[in-house]
Amino acid sequence: MARFTNQAQLRYGDEVTNSNIVVGEIREVLSATKTAVRETYGQRDNVTYIISIVNSGQTAFTGATLEDDLGEYDFGERELTPLTYIPGTIKYYIDGVLQPTPVVTAGPPLTVSGLTIPA
Repeated sequence: MARFTNQAQLRYGDEVTNSNIVVGEIREVLSATKTAVRETYGQRDNVTYIISIVNSGQTAFTGATLEDDLGEYDFGERELTPLTYIPGTIKYYIDGVLQPTPVVTAGPPLTVSGLTIPA
């Protein structure tokens, strides 16, 4: 985990006062997995993925954004993207309940914004 320190300083004229030093820790509370429904696929096949996001924290995340590079990779001096998002195919669930479709930008990268991830 990443740690940070913070201290405030107050100046008035020639007087300087420092606060105590506090130490904080940034904890990872979100984790994500992406799994293809099928193990293999061919050219022009539709591939269905399940992306599962888990919030192990105590507070919900609202307004979160998910970004997917659609398999983009370097090929010589170019970047190739083998996957294409099919508009209207994202289904967004919270605890098994279908939610309104979030804002999707097809990309690449594919960007899904306005997500809520409950604690």
